[in-house]
Amino acid sequence: MRTRRAVAVLLALPSVLLIGCGGGTAAAPGTGAPTTSAAPTGPAAQPGLPAQIATSPPDGARSVRPDAKVTVSTSSGRLIRIWLRAADSQAVAGRFGAGGSTWRATARLSPGTRYLLSAYAVGADGKKTVSRSSFRTLAADNQLILADVTPARGETVGVGMPLVVEFASPVTRKADVERALEVTVSKPVKGAWHWMSDTEVHYRPKRYWPAHSTVTLRAKLRGVNAGGGTWGADDEVYSYKIARRMVSRVNTDTHRMRVYIDGKLVRYVPITAGKEPDYATRSGIKVVLFKDQYRRMTGTGIGIPKDDPEYFDLDVYWTVAVTNSGEFLHAAPWSAPYHGIANVSHGCVGMSTENGKWFYEHSIRGDVVDTVGTSKPMELTNGYGDWNLTWSQWLAGSALQ
Repeated sequence: MRTRRAVAVLLALPSVLLIGCGGGTAAAPGTGAPTTSAAPTGPAAQPGLPAQIATSPPDGARSVRPDAKVTVSTSSGRLIRIWLRAADSQAVAGRFGAGGSTWRATARLSPGTRYLLSAYAVGADGKKTVSRSSFRTLAADNQLILADVTPARGETVGVGMPLVVEFASPVTRKADVERALEVTVSKPVKGAWHWMSDTEVHYRPKRYWPAHSTVTLRAKLRGVNAGGGTWGADDEVYSYKIARRMVSRVNTDTHRMRVYIDGKLVRYVPITAGKEPDYATRSGIKVVLFKDQYRRMTGTGIGIPKDDPEYFDLDVYWTVAVTNSGEFLHAAPWSAPYHGIANVSHGCVGMSTENGKWFYEHSIRGDVVDTVGTSKPMELTNGYGDWNLTWSQWLAGSALQ
């Protein structure tokens, strides 16, 4: 750190603080522009001494780490205003220490960026000292970029939809990145992250999202060290809504499905499920992935060759997908004699056309389908199998536990 003394201004400061564009986060009245950081009043400096200002990083520094904290201090006098911004005018917020003798940036920096720092202090001689400097942060080998976030901004989803963040580059410093991913819910609920891989992390509550709530993700990635020369460059905010609570319970032993909305039973549906043992429907908690009004389904889609007696080729309506491997809930009029009686499908849950259409029309992405009755389990990554882990198992996948 090096200290330099600027030319003292001849006129005494007025008692009010100056306002201008820069390091604070509030807006000056009527301007919409960010304000500079303004210090509180503090004890007087030694009589007659002018203010001296020291900054870190020093003027002209290069390859400054984006997670380095910018600091300003004065050994005599007190700081009254700090203005730290990127060359593109992006302001960096900060906070004064007690008495106004120090200032520290409260936000991380962007990689490969030139920053300008202006610091103003007043000494015991009643005169103002100004320090102006600049520095540049190191360039990242790779930038930590959000390749995809699910659900999308503004989307409305069911209570079982996990929050999924996918990165464009592998993350090796998972704890640092996880700390930067802040989730808030309008109806507070306990939740945690779980790393599925080096590029994908999911967030879910202990037991489903609260219905009729709003979820907000603040990805404060600017200046975050993800490891391997990868640094976060930007902050992002995503917000989406949780709809009514729709949970469907499928029992392959009784051949029935019960549909509950906000805790009330609204539909009792006779069904047929996958026949044991080769085509059993998976037991476990599944989440609606998508739905199609019409879909052509063939045996080859689930690995059955055309010369196999089990091969099928069907025009299927009102289809609701719950796994990546091809399990759907859909209308199955060809198996009507078995609805509520026996399991005769190749893994899907079939029902009458009337019930299939009703279920399709009432389903949205993220709704829960909880299936029991078979020994074939739902896999974690076959769609969204997140809820099949116990809470302790889920927490074990967090880098912060």
